[in-house]
Amino acid sequence: MPSHFKQEIILGLDVIDKDHKEIFKRTDTLLTMCENDRYDQTIKDTASFLSKYVIRHFQTEEHLAKEHRWPLYVELFSEHEHFKKELADIIDKISKQGIDKKLMLHMNVMLVDWWVGHINNIDRELVDFLKTKIK
Repeated sequence: MPSHFKQEIILGLDVIDKDHKEIFKRTDTLLTMCENDRYDQTIKDTASFLSKYVIRHFQTEEHLAKEHRWPLYVELFSEHEHFKKELADIIDKISKQGIDKKLMLHMNVMLVDWWVGHINNIDRELVDFLKTKIK
């Protein structure tokens, strides 16, 4: 993943930034391994990690949004649910049919889209809102 993403994921709230850094690190590893056609175990490891880690991370974001009455909470929750479903579909495909280039590309696109679409938009808006509420 391009290195400029590393600065874009720093939103200014430690509890969220720490998780984004770890998710970014795992995504970057996956992309690097895929470029070298060494993606089989890496996809399994990344999917397993994400299935656990993002649940906790999403709960943190959702709790903060709800606690501080963020007006876009429903949109945040909906995007999280969509990501969890997509990830569950990938994990299901891995268990049923194994890993191939098509699945690897799908997972890469999903993760990069998540960075560009979700974290740089709705998460950024959430953190900007929370900075006005959390002193």
